[in-house]
Amino acid sequence: MKLRDQDNHSKKLVERYCNSTATDQELEVFFAMLKNNQLTTEIEDEMDKDIDRETNKITIDHPKRLSSAFKYVAAAAVAAIVISISFYFFNDKFNSIGNYKEDIQPGGDRAFLTLSNGKKIDLNKISNNQLSEETGVKITKLKSGEITYEMDQTSASSSLAYNEIATPRGGQFTVKLSDGTKIWLNSQTTIRFPVSFASLKERKVELKGEAYFEVAKDAKKIFCVKSPLQNITVLGTHFNINTFDQNRVFTTLIEGKVSVTTDNPTKNTILIPSQQAMVTKDNLQVKEVDVDQFIAWKNGYFSFDNEPLSELMRKVERWYNVNVVFENDELKNKTFSGSISRHTNVSQILKKIELTQSVKFKIDNQTITVYN
Repeated sequence: MKLRDQDNHSKKLVERYCNSTATDQELEVFFAMLKNNQLTTEIEDEMDKDIDRETNKITIDHPKRLSSAFKYVAAAAVAAIVISISFYFFNDKFNSIGNYKEDIQPGGDRAFLTLSNGKKIDLNKISNNQLSEETGVKITKLKSGEITYEMDQTSASSSLAYNEIATPRGGQFTVKLSDGTKIWLNSQTTIRFPVSFASLKERKVELKGEAYFEVAKDAKKIFCVKSPLQNITVLGTHFNINTFDQNRVFTTLIEGKVSVTTDNPTKNTILIPSQQAMVTKDNLQVKEVDVDQFIAWKNGYFSFDNEPLSELMRKVERWYNVNVVFENDELKNKTFSGSISRHTNVSQILKKIELTQSVKFKIDNQTITVYN
């Protein structure tokens, strides 16, 4: 094979790998060439494509998927090399972006638990052990950091008591209710729920903010989520509810079925997987969506698809506990697409957005200023 043809072949091989279109035979060749350091130039060229300055598209931190035939440990290990090399070239470009004198760490597992007697507990300051016991339910903080509610079979108590968990700005938390339902809470989110569902005809919780639900199946008791503008009813399923916008509530279904009920009896619907309901005061709309985008926060990254910078920076405000100021209102309407990790300092987020050469940022204490 001539040298020029070999270069073209290598570039096409990297492109097909990154686009998840490579055949099993091409993947074997790809991994072999990678081990022999024969693809570094081609990978650098492909990284340049990850910043599309015409559309402000950023696709950096979300790893590419492997072909199903290569989801073995050895292949995954080699894939990690690809990502490492990609980051090497990307970080080299990173050095040309302005340095920030100040920086802000990402949020973490922070929340406050309010017991039925009004006692408030800072869950970030509690060690891994049993916190309390209410109406025959043991409340425990696990080593993983989540809170679990577990029925005490030796207790005969069936009185009704409610608890509340609230995450601040820069906080997130996971709770497992007494029926086995698991809930991930995003920052600035509050959920109120019965300590035990034993004496109730239905399992009902109240939500403000954003949460991802994995509802335990119970054919005898439906599970209800009451939030602004709507009620959600299920038997057992996975879904996400976002109420951050006071005028709109988004429900995204990942698995199972969900019944969406509004104050208007003619504006109700049943969702199937990959559908999203947007509820307003006067309307309900349903559309097909990429569910990964709407549960990205739960999986540890920001995801945005042609999203205005104003909306993107609201996510940054909540997660990094900062205030964002725009020097020019026109900048709020600039749109971006891509995915970025939530586990880095805020400067890393800002630098990656700056790579599009559309906006600039500066940090002053807990304030981020957007300018051009």
